[in-house]
Amino acid sequence: MATNGRFWVATEATALGPVTPFYGIVSGRCECGKPATARHKPGKHPRLGDWQTANATNDEGVIKQWFRDHPHSNFAVVAGVETVVLDLDVRIGKDGVSELARIEADAGATLPPTVTVLSGSGTGARHLYFKLPPNLGRLQKPKGTKGIDFLRTRQAVIVPGSLHYAGNFYDFAPGLSPEEVEIAELPDWFLELMVAPSPTKQIHVGHGDGDGLFEELLKMGPPPGSLKPGRLRSDKAVMQKMRSVPMQKYPNDRSHSDSHWAWTLARNCSHHWDQYLRIWKNSEIRKLPDSKCGRGSYEASIGLAPIFDTTG
Repeated sequence: MATNGRFWVATEATALGPVTPFYGIVSGRCECGKPATARHKPGKHPRLGDWQTANATNDEGVIKQWFRDHPHSNFAVVAGVETVVLDLDVRIGKDGVSELARIEADAGATLPPTVTVLSGSGTGARHLYFKLPPNLGRLQKPKGTKGIDFLRTRQAVIVPGSLHYAGNFYDFAPGLSPEEVEIAELPDWFLELMVAPSPTKQIHVGHGDGDGLFEELLKMGPPPGSLKPGRLRSDKAVMQKMRSVPMQKYPNDRSHSDSHWAWTLARNCSHHWDQYLRIWKNSEIRKLPDSKCGRGSYEASIGLAPIFDTTG
């Protein structure tokens, strides 16, 4: 695809949200010079810093300058700003296109036509763009799917005009470019499949109180040789934080609950880690019979017994 044609489709993609330049593919290799690995996907990483905000734009003039400076660049749209994306991945072990067809067949309904991009992978993978739905924060990919991703939190989605590592250009599906079809809304029946379950209700486990633990921390003071904390908070601020702990966040996993409590205490404590470890070692939660963290064998199995055996 010629540079002029790539520039045209990249600017057309601004109808989907702000775009940003990525490293391109030149002679079958990523412009950055790194080889393809499990963690490095050629042509799929940003060229500039602040790519989600300052260096993402709908301005045609800015995009034209990027093409002058980096004529082989790929481009990506930042999802979750103006649109969200259903990414239908097709590869070994995944087939988002077939999964979507199954979902539609089970529902007896189909998604409305919307702007659609065909991946340059050549596998049949595609990106379906939709308007920002209500209650976006409560949505996740459709339940029970492996090949469908829901891109909504400033994630990058490669746009047409970009060259895939497989050697094909991304392009709009026939009749489904921004000039040919409106960006659709996700229908209610599909949104119902995407609502995330409500978080587990947090309940107190009925031992001690935050103010008491905080006062004990102040009385003990840091052990000899402790490093100074990275940042200090006022006693009032820390005490307010401590009122939210201890808590049982995971009712069916007491060891996980205890760890969550200990981490919250450490994070909000104005002293150093070894001081918090001493407090936890002597805390009532570790004495409860159903608490795995209260058993020496559990601590030994994760290599913490020597740390918790601190005197004072």
